[in-house]
Amino acid sequence: MNNKQFLESISKLTTKGTQTSIEDLRQLIPETPDNLEALKHLSIQEDNNSVGVGTRSGVLASNVINTLEETPIPPEIESRYPQINNNEWQSLLRFCTLVLCAIERNKES
Repeated sequence: MNNKQFLESISKLTTKGTQTSIEDLRQLIPETPDNLEALKHLSIQEDNNSVGVGTRSGVLASNVINTLEETPIPPEIESRYPQINNNEWQSLLRFCTLVLCAIERNKES
């Protein structure tokens, strides 16, 4: 499965709403120990407007990453990638937010 097919598959899962199970998500990713552990904490969630990938506690991933856009570069990122400046950091997070929003669907759809 290429990256485009992966994103399309996740986007299709959101049309099923919260009936999507962990098994539906599991079929889309390599079954490495890290990925399988992460999936234990994720599912398809909804907020007032959207349905998408989120935490089991009910928070959409796009909302979390969008909130991170307001944060400074973490020390771990600065030390590993010292060439990244604040504008690039903000742009990377904005792009991640846009990707996550792109695979969500409007609840009214």
